[in-house]
Amino acid sequence: MIQVNSIMGSLFTTITSEQTVVNSGICIEQEVPLNSDPNNTPWVGVYFEDALIEPYRSNITSPWMVQYNLLLYIQGSSYDDPTEANDLLHKTMDVVLSAVNSNRTLDQTVLHIKEWNIEPVQRDLEEDGYFFTNEIRIQAEGYA
Repeated sequence: MIQVNSIMGSLFTTITSEQTVVNSGICIEQEVPLNSDPNNTPWVGVYFEDALIEPYRSNITSPWMVQYNLLLYIQGSSYDDPTEANDLLHKTMDVVLSAVNSNRTLDQTVLHIKEWNIEPVQRDLEEDGYFFTNEIRIQAEGYA
């Protein structure tokens, strides 16, 4: 059975319960609109993207494989310096990815995290500051 709520809950709890994340003052939210407030950084959004299901074996009684695509959006900002905004973004990313890496089965809700891809999605250089966002796509595998 596909248990998206359990997987997302485990990912969220893995990040929010990590002591380094707690001490860093990072705002972490799940399935909310993307943060647009530079004052609310460092910020992490946790989202479910999709699940790709395919037969694992030709035997109909065997489980099917599911590839879950989970998204993290991580943001950092600075009013004065783009380097400071970039440093905050990468420090936040390091702390969050270390937390996720410490629980690769997401509390046994998936078999394992297969890979993650990091991609910059926003580099706003505005009069009132610098606002940077990276998207991290986490691919995890499990049985249906």
